[in-house]
Amino acid sequence: MAHNLKPIIGYTDQTLAPLILTFIESMIEPRIYREGEALLQKHKTQGDTLLLISATGAHLVGPIGRRLGVNAIMAIDLEKNAHCFTGNITGIPTFREGKVERLQAWLQAHNASMNDSWSYSDSFNDLPVLEQATFPVAINTDSTLRSIAESRELSIMQLNC
Repeated sequence: MAHNLKPIIGYTDQTLAPLILTFIESMIEPRIYREGEALLQKHKTQGDTLLLISATGAHLVGPIGRRLGVNAIMAIDLEKNAHCFTGNITGIPTFREGKVERLQAWLQAHNASMNDSWSYSDSFNDLPVLEQATFPVAINTDSTLRSIAESRELSIMQLNC
């Protein structure tokens, strides 16, 4: 993360926001799976709470999550000094078991549970989170997660643009 955060050191949320918006419009928007949006909408219609947990910095995940219409976002929190990003992270990183720790804290704070929950991931790094869900789904997987999903007979889904 230290390497990835170097370009934003010294930026404020206000100075970074237009750059992130441009990035989302040019790089993220074309990569959003329409089938994925339909899946999110299906869950919304069913009254499910949509929670996005990512090992990416909150400065990017927040706007992407808002674009996707999710209810809550967990990402790697970034340190600020006098409103400027320092290039350091704070708190528990949302990576592997850290995702589970943050998820459990969120569930407790919101008096919620993982009963009848769905979890989707493309990476074996998210296996600890998938294991928390009632209905884990390996989606557009890396080869390691696909192999694990097949051996455990988990649902596997492939989305197309």
